[in-house]
Amino acid sequence: MKISCMAKPFYIGNVQIRNRFAVTAMVTNMCDADGYATEQYIRYHEAKAKGGCGLIITEDYAVNANAGGYARVARIYKEDMIPGHRKLTEAVHRHGAKIFCQIYHAGRQTNSGVNGGVPTRSASAQACPWNRQMTEEMSKEEIKSVVKDFGITARNARAAGFDGIEIHAGNGYLIAGFLSFTQNKRTDEYGGPFNNRMRILKEVYEEVRRNVGEDFPVMVRFSAEEHTYDGRTLPESRMIAAELERWGVNAINCSNGIYGSYNLAQVSVAPPRPTPGPAATPEPLRKWWISPSWLSTASTILLWPNSLWRRAPATSWACPAAPWPIPKCRARPCRAALTRSDPASDAYRAAPAGSSNSSPSADA
Repeated sequence: MKISCMAKPFYIGNVQIRNRFAVTAMVTNMCDADGYATEQYIRYHEAKAKGGCGLIITEDYAVNANAGGYARVARIYKEDMIPGHRKLTEAVHRHGAKIFCQIYHAGRQTNSGVNGGVPTRSASAQACPWNRQMTEEMSKEEIKSVVKDFGITARNARAAGFDGIEIHAGNGYLIAGFLSFTQNKRTDEYGGPFNNRMRILKEVYEEVRRNVGEDFPVMVRFSAEEHTYDGRTLPESRMIAAELERWGVNAINCSNGIYGSYNLAQVSVAPPRPTPGPAATPEPLRKWWISPSWLSTASTILLWPNSLWRRAPATSWACPAAPWPIPKCRARPCRAALTRSDPASDAYRAAPAGSSNSSPSADA
């Protein structure tokens, strides 16, 4: 296979990337408890730049003190956080790579053990199947406040030397929750029809653009297929891509799934192992972990809007990492989810309140 094009530079907005190798967002939990950059966090990203990657997209920077889904995610919503994260961008730039700052609000996919002890907020009052903590519906005033938080965080990221912004609107987090019928049960201007569900993303994009200027690259990450029984699939995702292109978004980072997706090739609770006969004692239900597809650098691809609906060839529905047969679900399998990254390299995610915080991470 000819892959010479992978070494050729390309542009996102007015920023030239030296090659086509991009490290997409992966939670590291390497910052301090307030989100300030640590030496470990800086060296982690610097190593990727030194290794030759053209673009690095950071883990999700929480846009306020209560927006994080993990205990030690990065934050840059205050100006005194800028100097530490400027050291990060300078370290990456020393090796010729570019670095984009992914910004997000976790929405329902967090818990009071890691978000400052406040009730979780999302599009609707609906518990996250992973964190299993009831969520309160955001008021319109809270929505407006969070939209402003996105703009402030983006402005500070540019001041810290980042080369672009990625708005995280995928994988079940706050903006993704508003986009999706799965989470969004609102009856006001932020719920119901397509344009209403897109409203918060449009407001966030416009606020970010106002704070960083027209000359600064802004991209959006969202899940093309949510892999839930009532979740979004490709037809509506094409509509989202077309809207993003119309707004002037510079690139799309296309992902899949949310926390609690039915796809067992993502983070799931597996059934017990089969037993040889009625006399045997079954093992108790236990969790097993496989790296989610959106963590794999190889499986998450930067897509332009007109490429979103190109479907890959079908892949067999099998999970070689699991020691037992995996039942087929009645929906289509996620082909991209069958691409693995090394589970040992996965970052650490925040477990539900009251449990350990040392399990492999989910998407950023």
